[in-house]
Amino acid sequence: MTVFFILLGLILLTVVYAVVVAFAPWITAPPITLASDNTAEPEDDPEEKQAVSGIPSCRHDVIIPCGGDHIHAWLYLPEAGEAPAPCVIMGNGFAGTKDMGLEQYALRFVREGFAVLAFDYRFLGASEGQPRQLIWIPYQKDDWRAVIAWARARPDIDADRVALWGTSASGAYAVDIAAEDTKVAAVIAQVTSLDGRVAGEIMLRKVGIGSLLRLMVHGQRDMFRRFLRRPPHRVPVTGPAGSLAMFPLDDAYAFYSRMGAPSFRNEVCARIVLRGDKYRPIKRADRVRCSVLWQMCEHDEINPPAATAAAEKALAGRILVRRYPAGHFSIYSGEHFARAVEEQAAFLTTQLWDVPATPT
Repeated sequence: MTVFFILLGLILLTVVYAVVVAFAPWITAPPITLASDNTAEPEDDPEEKQAVSGIPSCRHDVIIPCGGDHIHAWLYLPEAGEAPAPCVIMGNGFAGTKDMGLEQYALRFVREGFAVLAFDYRFLGASEGQPRQLIWIPYQKDDWRAVIAWARARPDIDADRVALWGTSASGAYAVDIAAEDTKVAAVIAQVTSLDGRVAGEIMLRKVGIGSLLRLMVHGQRDMFRRFLRRPPHRVPVTGPAGSLAMFPLDDAYAFYSRMGAPSFRNEVCARIVLRGDKYRPIKRADRVRCSVLWQMCEHDEINPPAATAAAEKALAGRILVRRYPAGHFSIYSGEHFARAVEEQAAFLTTQLWDVPATPT
């Protein structure tokens, strides 16, 4: 009987805690406005200039069904060349949208004769889905599957020459999807990690236990509100050091301020805090059968060199590592971007062009 009352008491305490966290008015996450420096002049690269100056003629808006909603994507088609064409499918990093720098890569790939399909995850950007700003790993993996299937069904795309391109968080998705889909022809994983647990430990050391625990309470608030069918609770994606945000880092705040596009919102549903460390595609990476271009920054404080060492072990014999003397957010512009995108184009040429086309 004593055990029964102890269990009953614990259940009641849990319920009271959940209700308090879900509805307490003092648990708030103040919005953070990005700095107004995202109108900087583009680099000298012509693709990057065109990406910010207007809509390129090779870009087409497309809609892809997924889970009862529609994914919005940009399909870039080469003007001339072999048909059906090889295709590169691109997803942006954490909370990122396709108009946050992906076009500068896409235009470079199109110049080599590749079709490119860059998409917004559901709940983000121009794609549909409620609640807005939801990042949920199983849903985002479903988005990849839907986009890949849609691309392969097109007559102007070679279904056997589809490569996946992901940066930061999306790089892990690209490798993970390739582990389950043996038809994927190649993967580019830029500044990424395949182990959410390690990434969580790195953030713990970076921001401190106090900040992380505070963020977890906000994650619990959003999760409890989900169970109670209440509106979601959101926290900022990034902010200056010491702020309440998923990435309270000065370099992250500067990057999102510079690259932030009209479709980007500096907030996400806080529940992802409770699940990010559970995502560990490193456990399935040995199933990948295609070649992987792994681009890492030597001064990356989010996905440090240890993440690359783990990937090299898991992807032994299939991984090509390229290193850059830069931080996590430096690879998207300037000399590091120029080198990275050229190495990506060369890798894709080797993996997608230097193989026989699928007969039509």
